Amino acid sequence: PRDVTSPEQGGQYVAVVLAAGSQDALDASLASVSQYGYMAGISDVACLAGAGDVLGLDEGAVVSSLLFANRRSARAFADAYVAAEDGLMVGRASVTAYCLD
Repeated sequence: PRDVTSPEQGGQYVAVVLAAGSQDALDASLASVSQYGYMAGISDVACLAGAGDVLGLDEGAVVSSLLFANRRSARAFADAYVAAEDGLMVGRASVTAYCLD
């Protein structure tokens, strides 16, 4: 499935959060998804309104993520990614995207 490459401020998406925390973990997740043709982004979890609560992330956590237009696409990507990368993923959440301008 294709991710959303040009998200809109205030848009509704499903985020696949790949990693949270250390710069090493974030960088590793970016490299990992790039081998499958995806370009993840790094942001404060607050920029993905709704993700922090659903995924149990601390306020101010820095995350790497991909945005998808719907749950089906996000789930298809996440299932394939987890199978290929031995379960390395934080989770999925419906979000409102901010910090894009």
